[in-house]
Amino acid sequence: MTDVASVPPPDSVRPPESSAGPAPSRRGALLAALLALNAALVGAVALAAMTTTAQATGTGLNRPRGQYTLVGGRVSGSPANGMYVVDSVNREMVVLRWSNSAGRLEGIAFRDLNADASPAGGGAR
Repeated sequence: MTDVASVPPPDSVRPPESSAGPAPSRRGALLAALLALNAALVGAVALAAMTTTAQATGTGLNRPRGQYTLVGGRVSGSPANGMYVVDSVNREMVVLRWSNSAGRLEGIAFRDLNADASPAGGGAR
């Protein structure tokens, strides 16, 4: 049995905590921190965009952006079909095939179409 003296009066009972979120002063500090973080990220992205240049890996040459055509077909000397990818801007062609064992595309051949078309390159006359 409880003693009447140990029960708090109704005025001193606190209402249940609200689950509406953090207190207003804490919410303002959280908002300011998120805004500062977003500003720092935007600055980092802008700096990275202004300082990097795209170059071909290992060549140091600035290549023009290619325009590619992909054609599937038979590859002589191989039981598998291949993909012929022609870059008409840079005048290059590469032949690829899928390797099931490696789970990736493998390069079979590469041709520089400028060299093939020139008379010294043994191209068409």
